[in-house]
Amino acid sequence: MAYSILEANMERLEKKLTRIQNKCKKFGCSFTYEKVGEEFKTLKDDRGVEYQAKFILIEAEGKAVLNDWMFVASVQHTEKGNIINSTGCSIEVPERYYTSEPICEHCNSRRARKDTYIVMRSTVPVGTCRLVKAYLEERNEHHFDVISMPEFLRQGSAIHDIISPSRLIFGADSDAARMLIKSFAAPFAQRKIPVMITSLENAEMIKYASNNFLAMKISYINNIARLCDVVGADVEKVALGISLDPRIGSSCLKPGIGYGGSCLPKDTQGLYWLSGNTSEPLELVKATIKVNETQADYFLNKIFSRVKSVNNMNIAVLGVGFKGGTEDVRNSPATPIIKALLEKNANIKIYDPLAMDNYQKAMSRHTHITYYLYAHEALKGASMCLILNDSEEFKKLTSDDFIKNMKRPLVFDGRNIFKLDALPGVEYHSVGRKTVGKLEK
Repeated sequence: MAYSILEANMERLEKKLTRIQNKCKKFGCSFTYEKVGEEFKTLKDDRGVEYQAKFILIEAEGKAVLNDWMFVASVQHTEKGNIINSTGCSIEVPERYYTSEPICEHCNSRRARKDTYIVMRSTVPVGTCRLVKAYLEERNEHHFDVISMPEFLRQGSAIHDIISPSRLIFGADSDAARMLIKSFAAPFAQRKIPVMITSLENAEMIKYASNNFLAMKISYINNIARLCDVVGADVEKVALGISLDPRIGSSCLKPGIGYGGSCLPKDTQGLYWLSGNTSEPLELVKATIKVNETQADYFLNKIFSRVKSVNNMNIAVLGVGFKGGTEDVRNSPATPIIKALLEKNANIKIYDPLAMDNYQKAMSRHTHITYYLYAHEALKGASMCLILNDSEEFKKLTSDDFIKNMKRPLVFDGRNIFKLDALPGVEYHSVGRKTVGKLEK
């Protein structure tokens, strides 16, 4: 994989990469790299002054190598159904396992030279691990134990979650696999990190059920926010009161414009599809999906209730990543909102600390979208500002930033990042709370 790293001194870069290699060795992993070139790019400092920065280009490759374990953490999609796929080796999954999501790649049993443990890290339909095991052993003389080890990494906090996971879940169906898991998990158990060893099906279902429960909490509080708008309650106060119950807690009780990214949309659709093929369809999951899919419309209704036309209006959009602290724009809740405004001939001025490059690729070229390097540049001359993710940088903005830069300080906050009294002089709309600082229309 190619990386472009901002570093002018190759010696310093080599020291950094060597430290990475040493850490990888401790965990039984390999990491190799080589310099493939360099280039100069023009950047701007905090004052807007341009300068030349040297980027060193490297090719890096990493593999997890732990005894006779093979970690499967990547997936591949096919149009007809799920295909276990690698070079010259594929299998069509029986119809009962069809889903819109892929199973895995790199499970080529022809590469195996001895008995192997395959650890499935991907989120897969229940029953996949047994299917993979049967497929591999049908095509190889060696024995395969497939272990389910779902990952629970949060984007923006993945390194922390690897080092200090909330729990480790394993699925296995042989004593040998369970013994190996106990050995692998011992250092985590010594740190009082919960370790659970269960069946393959249980581990696969735990991953789906966990993500769907988080999605349900998000859709639930968003549904409550809509009701708060109608009855005059403050959803932030309501969410706080709910979270004080230790049985509920505060996680995922933050109202906004909905969940996105690569996990929750996929896993809610996947589990609902799975349940739809049984006698027990999950109506709660169906409702979760519906609320999330209509949350952008709810936010747009707020905008058009205040502004009758956005034709040729300059609108600043702060945040296009599906959440703050990530460059991931997949299933970003910002996208349907931006597309709806573009259809009404609005001019969109986008700023995001991390996700602009990816968003520019996803949206291709559009004559009504302009990208800016700083938030104040996107705000300048705008008649309206939409805050669509919760980046820490946005939370530091003040009322002066909006008043001095915007044509009129009209803000729609889709993430409730400000308290109601935080922006004096700004007309501030949020989710599930009253509007403050109303300007003349």
